[in-house]
Amino acid sequence: MRKRWRRLLLIVLAVVVGLALLVLLTGTLVLRGSLAQLDGTIPLEGLLDEVTVTRDALGVPDIQAGSRQDAARALGYLHGQDRFFQMDLQRRSAAGELAALLGPALLATDRDTRRHRFRTRAEQAMLVMPSRDLDLLLAYADGVNAGLDNLRVRPFEYLLLRAKPEHWQPEDTLLTLYAMYLDLTFSSVHEERQLGMARDHLPEALFRFLTPQGHRWEAPLQDTPVPGVVIPDSSAVDVRNWTFKGRTYQGFRAFLDSVSRHDSSGSNNWAVAGKLTGHGGALLANDMHLAHGLPNIWYRACMSWPEGDGTRTVVGVTLPGTPILVVGSNGQLAWGFTNSYGDWSDLVQLETAPGDSTQYLTPDGWRETTLVRETVAVKGAAPDTLWLEQTVWGPIWGTDTLGRRLALRWTPHDLVTVNLNLGHLETAKNVQEAVALAGNLGIPQQNLVCADDQGQIAWTI
Repeated sequence: MRKRWRRLLLIVLAVVVGLALLVLLTGTLVLRGSLAQLDGTIPLEGLLDEVTVTRDALGVPDIQAGSRQDAARALGYLHGQDRFFQMDLQRRSAAGELAALLGPALLATDRDTRRHRFRTRAEQAMLVMPSRDLDLLLAYADGVNAGLDNLRVRPFEYLLLRAKPEHWQPEDTLLTLYAMYLDLTFSSVHEERQLGMARDHLPEALFRFLTPQGHRWEAPLQDTPVPGVVIPDSSAVDVRNWTFKGRTYQGFRAFLDSVSRHDSSGSNNWAVAGKLTGHGGALLANDMHLAHGLPNIWYRACMSWPEGDGTRTVVGVTLPGTPILVVGSNGQLAWGFTNSYGDWSDLVQLETAPGDSTQYLTPDGWRETTLVRETVAVKGAAPDTLWLEQTVWGPIWGTDTLGRRLALRWTPHDLVTVNLNLGHLETAKNVQEAVALAGNLGIPQQNLVCADDQGQIAWTI
């Protein structure tokens, strides 16, 4: 009897181990099916000429194309094979369409983001885009979809979500840029609200002290000098006798002591002029501090195509979802970005009609807020309907601590703030050309630091 039970136990154990190995083997084969193809010849519809892609030991691709448009199509193919799920999340986060993929838990996030109406703005921006840039977007989108379709198995994230990836559309590239606006400049909206609350509830002298326009160590861009910081004395402000919402000064200090300290965010870039280098060319270093993610947000690449009597080669990092080199070098010019943390938004305090909050005063007289309907798709649930109130300045953004209605005025709500002009840096010859291009690059407002092979360096916003 013991031998029989022992034999039965061994059989059961062998079956369990065999099933586990079968599941592991099947899972491995499925996951390997979603990996990018690294070797061979691939027909890619729409190419004007043959494109060669090689990868170094770290997997960084080198794209040798017959034109910039072909390079964009090939880069799209690589992005589609290597990074499509990342790209999908970026476009959905900007469009307020995460719940359609991830379920009801993301509905509140989508409702908040929909107030910007970025998908509608992206479609409108496409209508005024130069034909060259539009062709680049179309080629890139076709490349992305070809890369996605040529995977033997859809990216594994969609297997886990039991979802099918949706094809990339040209306007999704602009949504990717809007996602970067949300990441890099939306914090100024929260700061506006905090400043408004401080202005309404702090003594004026204390508010001016806490929100100085500058100090003597700054080098302002405007010609007029920045007023200094005036420290109020107790005759102007006595915080010991000041309270806010029942909290005394002592209670406020105790609250500050209980808050854990965090390092401030910030990026770094440096440039060294040619007069300080041995070769006479300038040097540039750029360190963009963005949140850690898996995968890393950037995608390293090298691209080459014929230009004039020679070849244009650019090397650096791209942003999956876009066909342009974000940061890098073209051999004559190197450029880098760090976030500027400027004042890129306003919360407009509306003067509304008595008894009717939909009527508000503008420089041209009284206007009525308009309603826009948005429908949010939700995986596993009924669609959600959202009504958005719009003003001449932007969407209604709630009320302040005194109950006054606020409208959001934020730079990416203007159509001119998203475009493909960043691509002009790929062919800029020196820092003068880069600085001249900087004000119209169609990306979140950044510190641009650049250096050229003539030894010149420059900085601007």
